[in-house]
Amino acid sequence: MSAQCLLNRKSSQPNLKAALSQQGGQGHKAGVSRLEACEDAFHVKKTPAKCRFPMQTSADGADSHRSTYKALAETSEQVYDCVGLRIEAQVDYRNLLCPNGQPKTCTVQAKHSGVLEKAWIDDGDQMKAMESSIGACLKGDPTALSTNPADICNHVTWCSDAWHLMNSFTGDTAELNWWPGISTIVRKHHDFFRHYAGHFVQQSSSACASCLMFPKPAELICRGLQQYTGLIGELEPLHYDARNMMYHEHGAKIDFTPYLPLPASNNFDKSILEHGRKILLVAGANGFYRAPKHLIDMYSPYLKFDVVYMWDPDANRMGIPESYQEGLEFVQTFLKVGSRDETDLITFMQNHVNEEDYVVLMYDVDEGSNGPTMEWGFLADLVSQERPLVDEFYTELHFHADKFNWSFERHTGREAVELMMQMRDKCGFAVHAWP
Repeated sequence: MSAQCLLNRKSSQPNLKAALSQQGGQGHKAGVSRLEACEDAFHVKKTPAKCRFPMQTSADGADSHRSTYKALAETSEQVYDCVGLRIEAQVDYRNLLCPNGQPKTCTVQAKHSGVLEKAWIDDGDQMKAMESSIGACLKGDPTALSTNPADICNHVTWCSDAWHLMNSFTGDTAELNWWPGISTIVRKHHDFFRHYAGHFVQQSSSACASCLMFPKPAELICRGLQQYTGLIGELEPLHYDARNMMYHEHGAKIDFTPYLPLPASNNFDKSILEHGRKILLVAGANGFYRAPKHLIDMYSPYLKFDVVYMWDPDANRMGIPESYQEGLEFVQTFLKVGSRDETDLITFMQNHVNEEDYVVLMYDVDEGSNGPTMEWGFLADLVSQERPLVDEFYTELHFHADKFNWSFERHTGREAVELMMQMRDKCGFAVHAWP
């Protein structure tokens, strides 16, 4: 049997938000996975050591951000082990990726793909480019273009160009009669992107065979998040190497635009947002104009976050414009995994978040390009929790990838993609591959 994976499939389950606590403790049975393990699959260890919290990290000899991070990441990898997700055999990380997916669909190249990290005010070339890309984004009807994938892809590109430039523009927009507001562009982007994603799912079934090289037991990965089984098929596709559409279409390694959050679905039950607070947690902010502002704007057509928490050990580029300051709190610190104090995000959520809240969590905490990583252990800890406190989870799982100059030897890209896929398919979790 081929050791390849089917990464995109539509769900046929009804539309509901089903907290795991309402499933009688059997929430993992509500998943829709029909994928089987490959004959030569790598299974998890049968008898992992039980985690003992709090887990202490020695910072002796840590004289830089990178050495401090590596010490904390080593503890995080221990959590991944003791939760029971580590595979039982050695793996050749270099040879475990699915083959390249479908060819490019867009026929125009993005002009502003990537990230504009700093605020800008410019009446020259960038201003003209922003007006042009906004006009191109707003032009056209997504449903009328549904029979032409290239046109749809191009409109997603134009909307992404507009979004990138608008993200960090801080000039006066009052006299710009062509300025629609960033929420309008985001909504238009989502309208076109839904059609692009539908085309990708339809065309991608031949890209990988339908077996799992890294099967994870549902009982180990199906807790800690709310279930949205009926909406999982409406999220953006998971690509074979855990990058997103803007990488595959335009070569942008980092891009925060091509995502379809749950509220962007026409079938999303908006009454869910009325039950509690809307909370955004950004672990690894790395500057306000990167993940934090993109996520705030991504949800702006559908909701306004009541509270936004941002963590990062650096305060660089964390200047927040006045119009975004309400409800935002930046905590300058290293986050830990397993410490069970307020620097442990699991403990923080248990103390500050309720099941009724709508919680969006982004976790991208890394330093350097090799050694142990934080996010695998954090994810293992998150899915071992009884309380389903997170509604949507964005994460970058680091692994060995020569083309990204990543030398993280403890995980493979195949494992990363399949783990996120199984969290969607087996558990009904809204998990996104970031960025």
